[in-house]
Amino acid sequence: MSLLSCRVMTSRMARNPSGMRASKAAEHGRLSAPISSHALLAGRRERTIIHNGECYLLRITNKGKLILTK
Repeated sequence: MSLLSCRVMTSRMARNPSGMRASKAAEHGRLSAPISSHALLAGRRERTIIHNGECYLLRITNKGKLILTK
């Protein structure tokens, strides 16, 4: 997914075309700016992420897809 389509998706989540109210997450400022996978992985093929005290592995496959495993 490109950064542009990620922004479009984020804006659609915050307010749909019919003008309905923004989501609760958007109202509370929990939506953050998209980050590229290249910036997140910093040139590596895998990165360990700790979430709620548990380790996850984010990696790029040979076909260029992202996989997150526990």
